[in-house]
Amino acid sequence: MQTEPISLKRQTGDGLEDPSLAENFCKGETGAFEQIIKQYYKPVHRLASRLLSWSDEAEDVVQDVFVSVLANQKKFRGQSSLKTWIFRITVNACRQWKYRQMLRFKWLSSQSKLPPVNVESEPDKIDHEPVRKAVQKLPVKYRQVIVLKYLNELPTKQICEVLNIKEQTFHTCLSRARQILKEKLNEIEL
Repeated sequence: MQTEPISLKRQTGDGLEDPSLAENFCKGETGAFEQIIKQYYKPVHRLASRLLSWSDEAEDVVQDVFVSVLANQKKFRGQSSLKTWIFRITVNACRQWKYRQMLRFKWLSSQSKLPPVNVESEPDKIDHEPVRKAVQKLPVKYRQVIVLKYLNELPTKQICEVLNIKEQTFHTCLSRARQILKEKLNEIEL
């Protein structure tokens, strides 16, 4: 199967993008990826902060973006500038983050005394703090399971590998963590 040669000289708002950085990145050179992080960290963080309106979550998204950039390194074909490609990943990561937040709060609202949240009408007025505090107060073994399952959305098998536990142990921890969270959220007076 014949592929077209990659043309990496693209015009950006800042002038010409350095084609050698994109070429080195495509070749898999680790120094190129480090340079990409140095060059694009601030613009990606600024974009994520503006899209999410929450600086704490923007930092998490930025980390996800650069993990995604590295994971999808072979998919970059040079059809757009490196900056455009990274920003597209950032926008998609922010959309996914907001969508996951909406799903988490709908689920948590259904599991506790929290009033139902209409995220379509007032997405920026959701108070995440009670849930964050409740998750932070969980014992580490339960917090890890909740974070990997609901925040990172890892499949059960992968969570078991990451934590080096059996699947039955995972289900037990998840069940107990949900119960503790439900109790802690029910204690909150709204």
